[in-house]
Amino acid sequence: MSGAVYAIGDLARQTGTKVETIRWYERDGIMPAPVRTAGGHRLYTRTHLDRLAFIRHARELGFPLEDVRALLERFHGDLNRGWGFRRGAIL
Repeated sequence: MSGAVYAIGDLARQTGTKVETIRWYERDGIMPAPVRTAGGHRLYTRTHLDRLAFIRHARELGFPLEDVRALLERFHGDLNRGWGFRRGAIL
């Protein structure tokens, strides 16, 4: 894994999202599961950070989660791949 790596607390602080919400988004499938250390700690990448920031922004604009999911699928295809478009291109 190259580039910046974030712990769940770092991801939460940088996006203004509660840790439990991030975990829920992972269980729901709107956020791809991160790599885990041998000790089970989650390691997030810039892709995770960008996706979560997009989700948070769309939710702040009033989009229901299912609409956010549809936007991600429309512009990105598989929710578990990396971003397929420039960050912010549809906002």
